Amino acid sequence: MTMPAQVPLGECVPPNTRHAVSVSLPKWEDNVDYEKGDPRVLGRMVNGYPRFFIAKPIQALAELLR
Repeated sequence: MTMPAQVPLGECVPPNTRHAVSVSLPKWEDNVDYEKGDPRVLGRMVNGYPRFFIAKPIQALAELLR
């Protein structure tokens, strides 16, 4: 698997990994804004570490159960 030169903001690292717990925060500003809870960054995240991010399939299931 080859890595792209830069994985887009919020995409899994490595790319296309369903259960990845790392996401791309390619710029320093992205890291700072993530820590601030900025929707610009949080809205782009497709996955993340389970302690800090609820996976999209779980979010969808929770929405169905409401």
